[in-house]
Amino acid sequence: MPTALAAPAGLLAGTLLGLVFGLAVRTRGVYFILITIAFGYVVWGVAHRWSSFTGGDNGVTNVPFPAVGDLRVASHTEYYYLVLVVAVLCALGYRLLIRSPFGLALRGIKGSESRMRTLGYDSNRHLYAAFVLSAALASLAGVLYVYYNRFVNPVAASFPVSVEAALMAIVGGSGTIAGPFVGSAIILGLRNWVSSFFELYAAIMVIVFIVAVLWAPGGVVGFAERLSGRATPS
Repeated sequence: MPTALAAPAGLLAGTLLGLVFGLAVRTRGVYFILITIAFGYVVWGVAHRWSSFTGGDNGVTNVPFPAVGDLRVASHTEYYYLVLVVAVLCALGYRLLIRSPFGLALRGIKGSESRMRTLGYDSNRHLYAAFVLSAALASLAGVLYVYYNRFVNPVAASFPVSVEAALMAIVGGSGTIAGPFVGSAIILGLRNWVSSFFELYAAIMVIVFIVAVLWAPGGVVGFAERLSGRATPS
């Protein structure tokens, strides 16, 4: 399939799943986590069993680099710069979003949902829209992931991958622009370093998660902001 057809199809498929799975925002806390994890298992199960389409464990191989007309990527170096541009544009878009009325409403719901309801905001509708938007961004990341590896199989939708992505945001600092970038550097660095000499490297990830939740609930970025705030004279 040509890039001009395959890439938008991937974005559309992920966003449509977000429209369906977004119904989970009616729940809160641990129930929301459990339901979204269950939805993830549904995706993994369908991808694993629909082997005639997905290739099963063998996956889809020989995915070519993206090419649209005369514009084409010929190497991983060129692809790196393409992903860099997309990541910067997404970060700038996110910055505009959190400063918009919609973004401010989401921040208010995070701070106190009951107060926002009192002010007349429909928190479920706002959270649903945020869920679908996050699904679209995740779909974009998934498309870039496939073109980078030039291969994809159901493992990409497995539970460990989902947990690793969540860890990146939590450790780096959820609700911040730089947090996920910092978190991904920490998690991927630890995974590659620890797994080279310790088979149960996932246990180290759990420890990192516990430390972040107990002593740095705002993540590394949030912790650094608190330290800088204390260091600044009033």
